[in-house]
Amino acid sequence: METQETGKQAIGQFSRVNRKRLGGQAEKKALQDDDKQPVKSRLKDTLGFLAAFSFPILVMIAVFAVLRLYPFGKNTLMSGDYTLQYVPLYRALGQAFKHLDFGALFWSWHKGLGGVMPSVWGFNSLSPFSLALGLTPAAYLNIAIFSLSLLRQGFAGLTFYYFLHKRYQASQNRILAVCIASIYGLSGFLIANQMNPNFLDNMIFLPLLMVGIEKILDGKVSIKYSLVLAAMFIVQFYTAYMACLFIVLYSCYYLLIKEAAFSFKVKQLLRLFLYSLLGVGLSAIWLLPVFYALLDTKAASGDHFPWSFSFLYNPLRLLIKFVPGAASGQEWGDFNTLPNFYAGVLSFIGLFNYFFTKTITARKKIGSFLFLAVLILAFSNAAVTRFWHMGQMPVGFYYRNAWLLSAVLLLLTYQAFQKVKSWHYTQLICTFAFALLANAYVYFAVKEKSYLLVTAGQQFIMLSAVLVLLLLISKGLSKKWQLTLALFITLIDMGVNAKFTIERDLWHSPAAVLDAEKNNEAFYKQLKLSQSDLSRLEKSSGNTWNDSLTYNYYGVNHFTSSVEYGNLEFLGRLGLPSSTAISMYVGGTPLTDALVNLRYYVTNGTWSYTARKDLLKYYKPVQTVKNGQLLENNQVLGLGFSGDAAMLKERLTKQDPAANQNKIYHGLTDSLENVLEPDKQAAVSLENVTVDSTNGKQVYKRQSSDRPGIIRYQFTPDDNSYYLSASHIMPTDLSRLKLSLNGEKYTVFDRYRHPQLWSLASNSKSQKQTFELTLSDDKPLDLTGLQIYRFNDERFQEFMKNGKIAKWHPSRVTSLSVSGQINQVQGKDYLLTSIPYNKGWHVRVDGKSVKTQKVWQSMLAFKLTSGKHRIDLYYIPQGFVYGSLLSFFSLLLLISITIKHRRHAKLEDDEDDFEWD
Repeated sequence: METQETGKQAIGQFSRVNRKRLGGQAEKKALQDDDKQPVKSRLKDTLGFLAAFSFPILVMIAVFAVLRLYPFGKNTLMSGDYTLQYVPLYRALGQAFKHLDFGALFWSWHKGLGGVMPSVWGFNSLSPFSLALGLTPAAYLNIAIFSLSLLRQGFAGLTFYYFLHKRYQASQNRILAVCIASIYGLSGFLIANQMNPNFLDNMIFLPLLMVGIEKILDGKVSIKYSLVLAAMFIVQFYTAYMACLFIVLYSCYYLLIKEAAFSFKVKQLLRLFLYSLLGVGLSAIWLLPVFYALLDTKAASGDHFPWSFSFLYNPLRLLIKFVPGAASGQEWGDFNTLPNFYAGVLSFIGLFNYFFTKTITARKKIGSFLFLAVLILAFSNAAVTRFWHMGQMPVGFYYRNAWLLSAVLLLLTYQAFQKVKSWHYTQLICTFAFALLANAYVYFAVKEKSYLLVTAGQQFIMLSAVLVLLLLISKGLSKKWQLTLALFITLIDMGVNAKFTIERDLWHSPAAVLDAEKNNEAFYKQLKLSQSDLSRLEKSSGNTWNDSLTYNYYGVNHFTSSVEYGNLEFLGRLGLPSSTAISMYVGGTPLTDALVNLRYYVTNGTWSYTARKDLLKYYKPVQTVKNGQLLENNQVLGLGFSGDAAMLKERLTKQDPAANQNKIYHGLTDSLENVLEPDKQAAVSLENVTVDSTNGKQVYKRQSSDRPGIIRYQFTPDDNSYYLSASHIMPTDLSRLKLSLNGEKYTVFDRYRHPQLWSLASNSKSQKQTFELTLSDDKPLDLTGLQIYRFNDERFQEFMKNGKIAKWHPSRVTSLSVSGQINQVQGKDYLLTSIPYNKGWHVRVDGKSVKTQKVWQSMLAFKLTSGKHRIDLYYIPQGFVYGSLLSFFSLLLLISITIKHRRHAKLEDDEDDFEWD
């Protein structure tokens, strides 16, 4: 031990002597430079961080007050998606956390019929902000959303200040750094996407990531870089993927402007690649299940669009977005819109002058110019933009990568102002002239838009701000006073931008929407529902399309961007509404109720869409709670039911829901009798309408434009239920049609991709029914296959009562398992379920593993012989095992790197080479 200690001391002494001999002059120079620098003040640094955090919050409070948004008024910043999708998801996350149900992170029975959750949480932000909202009591949701929105912006400003503090001498330029950080916390992307908080959380991490990138490329160690990258992938994989592309571009830019040997740069790039792999590896325990889950969503639809390398717009049009408030809710869905990256009038001035500042080297100017050129390409070329968005063009909200551009613009602006004490008058005049030219271009460019984007008032505000800031620079004020006044003007500028942007949102949900949550929550808690057998519930009207997530019951409805495509297809092919993101149990037949184990229905006398006429024939009142009534249907098949191999071969078609339901009924009953049959007694009459029956089609057209064109179906029911098969009426046709039943407006859910079955009549024996379709224009409308169907209630009820079929009602359900007993009937060798098929589900029958299979292209099935059996289903997320191993080995490697460098630093008696950051 003594020998080892002596050796260490000798090595340390040699290192110190060596450094003194080789670096003495450099150390002297560093000491001289330090003498020139102001002494660091812990108090001033703390105040700088506090200001960067507080100013964005204070500005937004003022904006909310001016706009009279909650808590200063009755409306909120929330839009439809916020209340219909995000709040229910975050509340479900809170439910899982409160009950320590970590399995709910991977599978949830409250996601429609059931589904994988990593893709849902991974896209909708698994962040502390989301959890905080989820844990908030229902009565305080509005104030929580308001507070968390402000905190998110405050933390964005804080981390950007941290970046400048660690890498760009913010302690010597505190006011400037606070100003730039505040702009980041109030930047255009943050403001324009407040109703989509899932895209915002990684903005907070980006500056921390940039700290790590630069340190690693400087040859230092940055463990935090890997940890931050891992955190970004866990919080929101979509924007984390964009951050990875940014890492590639930013590292190339940073090395391009860095004066160092080529071999050194290559080595540092390889080191950055290694640390990046470690970051991805650390998150693999979550990221791999996310990846596999995504394969079952919209990516599975097979709808592949050709790649286009055309430019979406003239890159000069980006000048529009330098005008404060150049944003609008009507940009949603406009394929020719522009990215929202507003970074203040200060960035417009700074960016222009960056390239004319003499103290900035030519290398940096060239590198920055190339970097900006690549970013402009990334935001204007269709193929590159699509690549940034994981190979898919976003729906509605385009340029979800714009948050990365704000950071770059602000960094260059900071350096432009950091490097100069004063500007020459020629430079000031040229800056204002450029502002005039830019606004002249913007004035004509925005006229192409059909909606308001930039007004003369906004341009006047921008030019006034430019002029005032330039006058401040030209005056003989101290730099401290210049920057203080510039900070004040900038905060006003960013507030104006926020005011215009939020004011032009398409809608602001009333605070009353969430104020009712407490009562809704209490209502569902009082319902006496069976929780052990996965009996499902739906309702005549509801608060959101995700109420089952919000109120913790088993349902069918669901709305997220990550719903399984197979679930959507299954419901759609049965005649129920389903889009690429929404499944809605609006309508349905007694057979579909039985198939999905829909045992309960809640009705309050109000129907969001036209009522199910057959409801009271099958559902009986069992409980009354306040103004609502719980109905129960005992004619369901349970979570699983008997089937055979022939049913596994049946494929449901896309175009005929009645035929699909008959196929399923044939398999269940072992007969060829149909449960849905065309009503041949229905009479069709036309009023001011012609029909073209060429090529077997039925194309209708209004004859005269001076009066309505009416297609009238009349029928007289017997004891059965009746439905309309609308095989060619698509959502786009509904704006041209007025539907009515017996003189009353008939309302349907308008988001679907498959032919629909709409309920027309039940319990209406001998009562004449009239269904009318009124054409509101003269365009031809294809109504081929429009047919009224009769559901044979007596036949179906007889089967449900006496049919040869086993019904499985599980006795135990958790997020990752289902178990129970069943007595399989003779002649049936499969159990079919309404559990969505996923390779993660495994089955044991009497303790022995059984292979899972797919029925109807979407649901889970497995072999089950006749007799009594115990069934155990358990779920292991795809990718979880390999992801866990990757994360474990990545963690071990990261720890070993840390230990190695700490030992190296200790031997050298100098820890400057080791940077935890």
